[in-house]
Amino acid sequence: FTGKGGASETVSDAAPAPQTTAPAKSESKSLLATVLSFEFPLWIFLVLLALLLIVGVKFSKPREWQDEPFSLENSKNIQGFCAVAIIMHPLSQNIAFAGKPVGALRMLVDAGVLFVGVFFFFSGYGLLKSLRSKENYLGGFFKKRLPSILVPFYSCILVFVLTAALLGEKFKASTLLGYLSGWLLINSHMWYIVEIAILYIAFFLIFKFIKNEKVAFGVMGGFVCLLVVASLLLGHGQYWLQGEWWFNSTLLFFVGMVISRFEAPLLKFAKRVYLLLLPVLIAAFGVLFSLNLMTSVFVCSSYSETHPTSTGGSS
Repeated sequence: FTGKGGASETVSDAAPAPQTTAPAKSESKSLLATVLSFEFPLWIFLVLLALLLIVGVKFSKPREWQDEPFSLENSKNIQGFCAVAIIMHPLSQNIAFAGKPVGALRMLVDAGVLFVGVFFFFSGYGLLKSLRSKENYLGGFFKKRLPSILVPFYSCILVFVLTAALLGEKFKASTLLGYLSGWLLINSHMWYIVEIAILYIAFFLIFKFIKNEKVAFGVMGGFVCLLVVASLLLGHGQYWLQGEWWFNSTLLFFVGMVISRFEAPLLKFAKRVYLLLLPVLIAAFGVLFSLNLMTSVFVCSSYSETHPTSTGGSS
């Protein structure tokens, strides 16, 4: 046709070819991606924990008492349960601190102190029990006690350092030396091994050189209290004893020693007033732990403001 300017313009009457795109091929997920993206309800962990606790439990008849409630078999079973719970404790913290719904695991976020306390309790109980019942117990003390905690400790350090190096992390010489020696904790959750080693050494030295058991017992109690106070005053930091997780369950080590020393009269008393003592202790635990949860936000906030440097340890 002829436009206004008189120039002839040719327009094709053919319809434009439709533009088609090939359908995108659905990419199949790799096995690793499938595993990593797999989701399941978190309450399953609590069910497994409950099964771990109750499977194999034997029920006593009314007024039938255990002769040795703190026997090696019982204590190891309880500690096995607590060990699994302690592993799940930082996992629940990581989920909660990442701002994700923690669901049924919420109860484990603040419960680490309870499970760690069980280990402190049985350590103190077992040490004094063995000292009083085994001849020349202190003779091979370090040979029996320290390898069981130091070998896993330094193995864990080596794994973490090598993994960090393989991922490209560069260490200063002083930092690397601190990590390899254990003075700096590359994994802050290893604090318990350091503290229990300190308590082992203190126990050995005190009971080795103080021959009067009553005096040694009192000195050990004083040492535990001083350790707690020192850790509290040191505040947060990257070195040993710096952080509330270092001291908030330590006293149970000496409580275990007290139970061991006065076990017979305490069990006799507990049997006599059991029906009254059980609900009282359950209620006391509920009240005290609830108060701890309610006040920890304010106390820890004030504590962290006073001692702001933290390595992110866990209790």
